[in-house]
Amino acid sequence: MMKTNGPNDEKVKNLWSAIMFALFAANDVTYNATSDFLNSIPASLQRNEVKHRINLVRKDAHTYWRNFRQVAGKSAEYCTDIIDEIEEDIEVPMFQLYNALLFRLQKEKYPYAEALAKGEVARIMAKTAYNFASDVINVHHLSFFRHIASTRLSASVEQLEKQLYKVIGHIVPVSFNEPDAGQEFSSIQMAYDKVLHTLANLEAIMARIVERENKIYPYE
Repeated sequence: MMKTNGPNDEKVKNLWSAIMFALFAANDVTYNATSDFLNSIPASLQRNEVKHRINLVRKDAHTYWRNFRQVAGKSAEYCTDIIDEIEEDIEVPMFQLYNALLFRLQKEKYPYAEALAKGEVARIMAKTAYNFASDVINVHHLSFFRHIASTRLSASVEQLEKQLYKVIGHIVPVSFNEPDAGQEFSSIQMAYDKVLHTLANLEAIMARIVERENKIYPYE
């Protein structure tokens, strides 16, 4: 996918490809979580500022998808296959993250707990995708990937969620950073750590790339 020169070219190429797929996967998970969040908001809440924010989030989500297609180009189908494999690995941790958030909200007797929990998942993943993009640009100096950073999506999801909390009468959201009741750990943090570990496991992603390319070009 990228031209390099020297004895370590193949390793460098695979590393860069792994970074690209990790970033794509983080953004794709964010896009899907955001769509799920938007679809979960009750019609009774979709008015005034909330409706305005929903439209902004939907617009930013669509912008992300267009950017992905442009960056992936003719390799979009190939990229999607590997992204799907990565997302299969985090399907269970993502479900655990949602359930942990939902349980905390229900315990605090928040109305519309399901929608708020999905909003938290979208917000957390949007921030994660933003941080991934920042690391790729600042640490690895791969400024090319700034085009798929979901910075606007992260901000618009957060603003929509704040507006929802305000509408339902909870200006200050419940704290998700505290340990579970009677425990010294947070099930929310544990689930998120599993998600993050999978997305950031570049060695596993590199192995997938090599395996797939060996199937496509078995005699090279």
